[in-house]
Amino acid sequence: MLKLSVIICTFNHVTSLKMLLHSIRNQTLSKHSYEILLIDDGSTDHTKECCESFSEVIPIRYIRQARSGYASAANHGLFAALNEIVMFLNDDDIIESNFLKSHLRIHNTYYDNQYVVINSTIWCVDQPNTFLMKFISYNTSSSFPDVKVDKLDFRQFCFGNISIKK
Repeated sequence: MLKLSVIICTFNHVTSLKMLLHSIRNQTLSKHSYEILLIDDGSTDHTKECCESFSEVIPIRYIRQARSGYASAANHGLFAALNEIVMFLNDDDIIESNFLKSHLRIHNTYYDNQYVVINSTIWCVDQPNTFLMKFISYNTSSSFPDVKVDKLDFRQFCFGNISIKK
């Protein structure tokens, strides 16, 4: 069975990050089936302490880097990931209890490098609820109506709440 590496890139979002980590703690997927990689992009808040407070209840690795931006943090997470399937979560998301399990189930069922699994999450309540956030939240199933599997390019690829074979 495949295992999952969940990459969370963060910068000074300790409040919403704590809510995300609480939702990860409540996952139905066995803790032996995934790892959490928290890539701290130079935060000056209590991100490290927050991560350490969850280390007894979820399999989490804290990795700090000098402030280099989201893309650098994401790449850092990819290189550090130990498992065959990688997932990116945003630090302001809250996930349902079966979120990780459903991603892994799909990857095990459709074992093919061409599949990207995209799922919706709940927006963290302490973040501003913009028009775009509302649209994405309520229109997930119809957000990509014109995407053809053989015609994907960077404009049709979302970066958060996805999993893909490494």
